[in-house]
Amino acid sequence: MRSILVSVVVLFLAAACSATGGMTPARQAGSTTTAAANIDPAAMTPEYIASLPRDQATAAIDSMVDRYLDLAIGRCPNRADACLNEQFKTSFDQTGQLAPLCKVNGLGSEYKLCLMVAAETVPLVKAAGGNLATDVNWANIDGANNEARELFARWLEDTCRGQIACFSEAQTATSLGLSSTVAQSCRVHRRLLDRLDCVSDALSAAVYQRAIKSLS
Repeated sequence: MRSILVSVVVLFLAAACSATGGMTPARQAGSTTTAAANIDPAAMTPEYIASLPRDQATAAIDSMVDRYLDLAIGRCPNRADACLNEQFKTSFDQTGQLAPLCKVNGLGSEYKLCLMVAAETVPLVKAAGGNLATDVNWANIDGANNEARELFARWLEDTCRGQIACFSEAQTATSLGLSSTVAQSCRVHRRLLDRLDCVSDALSAAVYQRAIKSLS
């Protein structure tokens, strides 16, 4: 998850959970933006997202996040924390590994945000052979996002030992359990950073497609 998107979601969740009743001025539960309303989650596969131009892929992921938040909040009368916590845990913590890591943040909006971030970053830590409990500070959510990505980047660099051909979208996709089709689509980008971002967006698509399906 991109740092800017993390900040946006923090504000959204804080607003959503700030009151026990009524609607926040910025948003009503169950509402969707035009982009989110038109999206078909079943079509937003990692392979499809990887095939899009970078700006379109970014917009598609943002729309998937928006769609998920609308579905989750729409299921919870008065936006009760207990209800929202259950929706987020069911959607993002299907293995039971994430909630114990994220409870360091309490059970408010930061807990829910942590579950969203962890769903995308835990695969990076695991691929790098890292320790989920000690290598990432889950109490600092934006920092945890960056720490996990830096850990993965260091592992990839050590694995490739300076071989540019190894430090690629193919190695990244394989280590994260993504298909060769994702790697092939991401390879068309000229900049290495764009290729790796392409793989990252494909991973995000997998996470949010599962999350949306769990609430649909």
